[in-house]
Amino acid sequence: MKKLLLILLTAFLFLIPLSARSYFSITLSPYFDGGNILWTDGNDVKYTEIGGNANLDLAMMMDIGDVISWGGTFGSGVRLPFYENASSEQVLYDYAFTPYVATTLGIKFDEKFYMDLSAGVSMLIGLPSEGEGALYFDLAEIFAGASFLYNFSHSWAFRAGINASVNPGLPIIYINNSGNSTEGAMLRIGYRIMPFAGIALTF
Repeated sequence: MKKLLLILLTAFLFLIPLSARSYFSITLSPYFDGGNILWTDGNDVKYTEIGGNANLDLAMMMDIGDVISWGGTFGSGVRLPFYENASSEQVLYDYAFTPYVATTLGIKFDEKFYMDLSAGVSMLIGLPSEGEGALYFDLAEIFAGASFLYNFSHSWAFRAGINASVNPGLPIIYINNSGNSTEGAMLRIGYRIMPFAGIALTF
């Protein structure tokens, strides 16, 4: 474990001199989620979910030309549903963590204004707020996004954009703790739209 951390730290220090406005950002966003869930008992349940999301993102970018940069972005969010509507009594989760990893293409318009185009894979880990509820694991969502970054000072920038994700029928796992009952693996065919805005520390 110590060797892995040392390798990651060395790579991080090596990439900094090569980076083109890499950044750490904090963003807030509403989101809309909808689709169908195929439960293990064969029921095909339609659902709608609206909520709020807070995200921490780290992007490491390298110049591959005067205008184009390329790199990786990773991070995680915390998702809080405000409204859920489903044709079933089963509630998916009370709040969730959303770790992700993506590859990012950056476009430089001028010294202050940039655009990033990202594509990657995210995971959703839904948790109950109390002892009863559900553990929910969406093992792989595919997403794409576009964001704009405007430097209003040497180190700080405004960042805003939109992400859209789909789950084209990949397995998820739902464990219902109520009454010691358990639901096994199932499928979700759904989509999520999430505009966001926040602040970024560039380096």
